[in-house]
Amino acid sequence: MNKYNAQDRHNRNAIDLPKAVAQAFPDSEAVSQLFAEDSSFVVAEGTVLSGRAAIRKYFDDLTAGADKWGTSLKGVHSVVDVEWKAVLSESSVILRTRGGLIFPGEEDVAPGRLGVQTWTVHREGDQWLIASYQNTRVLDPS
Repeated sequence: MNKYNAQDRHNRNAIDLPKAVAQAFPDSEAVSQLFAEDSSFVVAEGTVLSGRAAIRKYFDDLTAGADKWGTSLKGVHSVVDVEWKAVLSESSVILRTRGGLIFPGEEDVAPGRLGVQTWTVHREGDQWLIASYQNTRVLDPS
């Protein structure tokens, strides 16, 4: 089912969505606009968000100060690498990525913050949007 080699150019915007989210982070408005209006977003610790507005609020809360674990996102940036992709149709792609957050003074994602993400992206008209995102924390990165 991995037809992506022949269709990479056609699906380039779909394949680039995870990097677009990482580049937009932590701008809540820019991040949320990459998600479909009725999208689903599952955070690594299990919180489930439904819809673009909830995703925007989640990122607003994260960037307003410290999160519920006391972590400030000031100076933090996100990185992600696409590891696998499956083109299901001309308007539907599934991606698996690996990445996480890099905090000030760090050169790479700390082992406890590394995650594997699954993205379902689909095309609405001429725009690719994220329909579903799920992040799983990597407990043993070795």
